[in-house]
Amino acid sequence: MNAVGATPHDVVVARIYMVNLTPERLEEVMPAFLATFEGAQPCVTGVGVEALAAIDLQVEMELVVRLPD
Repeated sequence: MNAVGATPHDVVVARIYMVNLTPERLEEVMPAFLATFEGAQPCVTGVGVEALAAIDLQVEMELVVRLPD
């Protein structure tokens, strides 16, 4: 985000891809995830996946950011 001059308040959509997504696992990552947005509330979608690009990756976040004027 910094590369394009955006802040956490410019995020409009966030997708969390998580290996073996369960409500319990999602609860584990949500506090850190929400802290990233400094109080902003983008649309958030959790997507359960079987695997990510590397075996040791468990969580990946995809953001859609509104570019500031």
